[in-house]
Amino acid sequence: MIRSSTFARQGTHLGALLAFAVGNLLCSGLALPQAQAQAQAQGQVQAQAPAADSPEPPSASALKVSPAEEALKRYPPGSITAEAQADAALADALRLQPQQELRYNAARAACYEKFLAEFCLSDARAANYRATQRIRAVELEARQFKRRAEAAASDRRRAAKRAADADAAAARAAEAPRVEAPLVEAPLVEAPLVEAPLVEAPRVEAQREARRLEVEREARQWEAAAPQRAARAREAEQQARLRAAARARAVAEERARAPERAESARRQAAKVAKTLERAERRERAAAEKARNRAPPAAAK
Repeated sequence: MIRSSTFARQGTHLGALLAFAVGNLLCSGLALPQAQAQAQAQGQVQAQAPAADSPEPPSASALKVSPAEEALKRYPPGSITAEAQADAALADALRLQPQQELRYNAARAACYEKFLAEFCLSDARAANYRATQRIRAVELEARQFKRRAEAAASDRRRAAKRAADADAAAARAAEAPRVEAPLVEAPLVEAPLVEAPLVEAPRVEAQREARRLEVEREARQWEAAAPQRAARAREAEQQARLRAAARARAVAEERARAPERAESARRQAAKVAKTLERAERRERAAAEKARNRAPPAAAK
C-alpha cells in the first residue's frame, strides 16, 4: 500500500508538470494568430473612423503630400512678383511652420503604437523634411523679394529727392534779383554761376551697394543649390519607397511563418498528450501490480 501511494503521488506530479507544459505550448502557438487577427480588426476600425482635426500620421507610403506642401502649391519657385504676394507668402510660411512641427510630433507619437514602428518613424521624418524645406524655400523667396523691393523703393525716393532739390535750386536761381555792375574804369567780370552737383552721402551709398550685393549673393546661392535640393528630394523619395517595400516583405514573411508555428505547436501538443497517456498507463499498471502483490484481507 505504501508503494502504491508513492507511485500515485509521483504520477500526479508528473501529470501536473506535463499539463503545465502543454498549456504553455498551446498559448505560445495560438497567441500569434490571435494578435494578428486583433491587429487586422483594429486597422479596419481605424480605416472606417472619420478623420479628426489633429494631423494625420504618415501612412505606409512616405510619398503623400503634406498639408503644408498642399497649402504652398500656389507659390511655385519664381512666382512671387508683387509685394502683397510676398507678404501673403511670408505670413503663410510663418503660420505653417509651427503647425508642421506639431503635426510631426503627433505623427511620431502615433508611430510608437504601430507594428514595426521604425518604418513609420522613418516615413514621418522624410515627410517632415520635405514640408520643412518647402516652407523655408517660400519664406526665403518672399524675404528676398521684399528686400529687393525695399532697395528699389529707397533708390526711387533718393532720386525723387535729388530731382526736387535740383528743381528748387533752379527756381531760386531764376527768382534771384539781378544786380547791375557799378560804372568803374575796369570792368568787373562776373564769374559764371555753376551749380554744384548733389553728391549722395558715401555711407548711404555704401549701405545700398552692400544690400544689393547681399541680395545677389543669396539669389546665386539659391540657384546654385537647386540641383542639390532636387537630388536630396529624389533620394528621400527612393529611400521611402525602399522602406515601404521592406516593411511589406517583413509583414508578409511574418504572416507566412504563422501557420508553420501553429502546426509546430500542435505537433508538440500531440507529443505531450501521448507522453501523458503513456504515463497514465504506466501508473495504472503499477497500481494494478501493487494490488496483485498485496495479501488478501481474508488471509489475515
